[in-house]
Amino acid sequence: MAVPLDMVGVEQDTRISVSVVRSLVNTAECLGIPRHQLLGGAEADLSWLEASEAWVPCTEVYRVCEAALAASREETLALRLGACHQERLPVVSQLALYAATLRQAFSAIYRFNGLLSDRPGTRLFEDGEWATLECLPASGARADVQRFLAEFAMVGLYRLIQAYCSGAPVQRVVFAYNAPDYRAAYSEVFSGTELFGQSFTGIVFHRAMLDVQSPYHDADIYQLLYGIAEQRNQSAKRAIAYSVRVHEVLARHPMPHRVSIEDIAEELELSARSLRRRLAEEGASFRGITKDACAAVALRLFANDEQRVQDVAETMGFSNSSSFYRAFKQWTGTTPRKYLRL
Repeated sequence: MAVPLDMVGVEQDTRISVSVVRSLVNTAECLGIPRHQLLGGAEADLSWLEASEAWVPCTEVYRVCEAALAASREETLALRLGACHQERLPVVSQLALYAATLRQAFSAIYRFNGLLSDRPGTRLFEDGEWATLECLPASGARADVQRFLAEFAMVGLYRLIQAYCSGAPVQRVVFAYNAPDYRAAYSEVFSGTELFGQSFTGIVFHRAMLDVQSPYHDADIYQLLYGIAEQRNQSAKRAIAYSVRVHEVLARHPMPHRVSIEDIAEELELSARSLRRRLAEEGASFRGITKDACAAVALRLFANDEQRVQDVAETMGFSNSSSFYRAFKQWTGTTPRKYLRL
């Protein structure tokens, strides 16, 4: 079941760094798709590529992806882009490569995600002997574009893990959609570890791999790149609305309604009073953002077809289904039962 995250207002304002678009366009050009054809097909402004720190609405990036698929007439384009791209998002990718361990690499990617997008792109979970790197979906995009972006991201993450642990293959690479007609192309990239029709898109691997030393580690280069990324990250954060930043933090929590404004303010390095004032200046409120975040979390959980209402209620900390029903209707304007029939 597709999750209509366009129901959640904050998601509509998500932007992506022009460096991501530039990375996509440059790589596509190497594969024979001229940038004027690619951006022209998307009715996009070529001046984007000349700006060093511009931000592009997600809807515009989705159109570039649609144009890439149409111009190439190649369903496996995203897999090819990910496999041949050697200079993806320079500061973040190089920082990850020169980290001491895979754990440190993922920590750097997470910390500096703000250089790439307004919203997080991955989440790392550890459970027993396993680690799971989840690739978060691109909400509001067409199904083929969601698959395109998932393929592009997953190839890059898979190759990063292999760079650290070439002798220890991952357990499985999973995708939250059915196998496409070109499934054989996935096997060439992921060595037969791919599974489709799962509850999320991501990579499952042995937890011990997180602490494997990088063969490329260089402490001096890492510290230099970290300093550059930190400076850029602070500049990027100042450009992102506080309402978006609060929503991002809340949506990472399984129970957003139980997170206080004091907790969020501490993470954003503000006082609760300052955060309330800044939200008010943006015409937003902590209560309203919490409502949107709760809706986003609930809908994300319902994306797993195996999740029952009771399961989602328990995950979000409700003692019974009745209280969850009431809360869900307040968040979304409909009941879980009606939503699941959509």
